This record gives sequence, C-alpha cells and structure tokens, in this order.
Amino acid sequence: MNINELIVKRESCRGYKPTAVSLDQLKAMVDVARMAPSAANTQFWRFYVSNSPEVVKKIAAGCMPMERNPFAASAPAFIVMTRELEAEPWVPQTPYNHYYRDFDCGSAATHICFAATELGLSTCMIGWFDDALIKEACGYPDDEKASIVFTVGYAESDTLRDKTRKSLGDILTVLE
Repeated sequence: MNINELIVKRESCRGYKPTAVSLDQLKAMVDVARMAPSAANTQFWRFYVSNSPEVVKKIAAGCMPMERNPFAASAPAFIVMTRELEAEPWVPQTPYNHYYRDFDCGSAATHICFAATELGLSTCMIGWFDDALIKEACGYPDDEKASIVFTVGYAESDTLRDKTRKSLGDILTVLE
C-alpha cells in the first residue's frame, strides 16, 4: 500500500470486532512511530501498549470520562503515548520560542495510525481522557504525561466513510 492509499484508507474507528490484536502488532506500530521526526531529535515520547483484558478495561475507563468515547470499551488493545516532562520547558535556540513537542507527538501519532492501517488494523486517537485513570492503568512515572491514547483493533465495518474535507481552494494560497 502506498502513502496515498494509506491516507485514504485510514479513518478514526468507533467500533471494533472482538478479535485480538497481538503484542507483535502493537510493537510494530510503535517501531514505526519511533522513526517520526522530533525537534532537535529529542525523541521525548514513550509508549505503553496493552492487549491484556484487565489493563484494556482500565485504559478504556480512563477514555470515557463524562460519558465520552463509549466506543473505547469495544477496543481490544490500546497504545498510550506519553511525553517526558521537564523541570524547565525546552526552549529552542531561536528567537521565536516555538514549542515543538505537540507537533512532534502529532507526527508520531500519524505514524502509528498509518502503521496500523498497513497492518489491517484501525485506530482512533483520543485526547479527551482522565489523566489520573490513564496514569494508574499504565503506571508511568511522574515525569511523564499522557498526550494521546489510541484505541486499536479490527473495525466492525470494512466500509469506509466518505471523508468530508475542505476543498484545496479553501485551504491553499499560492504565493507568487
């Protein structure tokens, strides 16, 4: 599958078959994510994966605060991406003070989603989650904070939804 096919095929899944996802599949997804670019090659991210029913149930509960993301309960596996926290925020050595870590997490997240699609799996990136419950489920140290939680599994439906996107003319300005 080429990159254009991956982009078209990837979608946020909100319903999963009960089919198991192997640890090898989860590890393969993270192996692709670790190749994502990061500012100054900091690679500040960490990944926690699980297909264990007990852990999956805890992570799913952390993804459903205020009755949000109920589909998380159907996911047979999860990946939690954390980022290292620093005593002093990293400031690039430029006069512009751009903070790249959120961008870097997004880049690694996209790598995970494309790797999953290539493996025949589906994902959904969740940003609305209970930090304390996710941390309790994963057991990561205090110097890390969850950035994104991914549901991972085989989609209930093989039919792709129509993607609604703005037209190229709406988002592109050519400067001459």
